Amino acid sequence: MIVMEIDVSKIDKDRFYAGYNGVKTLSLVLIDTPNGKSDYLVKQGLSKEERENTTIDERNKMPILGNAKIIASKGGIKGRFTPKDKHSQEAEDW
Repeated sequence: MIVMEIDVSKIDKDRFYAGYNGVKTLSLVLIDTPNGKSDYLVKQGLSKEERENTTIDERNKMPILGNAKIIASKGGIKGRFTPKDKHSQEAEDW
């Protein structure tokens, strides 16, 4: 299980798009951070056209929305997770 926390005030609302059945959708990307405090950084995803027409440096300028940590895998719980609020507790219980 991966638990993710993001700062919703940093979301670029213009990046929402109509997903399956017209549902408002937001693409997020997890970027591996093997030497960091968390397992992943969370950023907003880019459209296919943006990925094809931008450099890696331009893509890296997307704001970091938060982080994610692997707390369980098929082999069991990876590490201790301390929930900060009700939503984190629900993620842990899930």
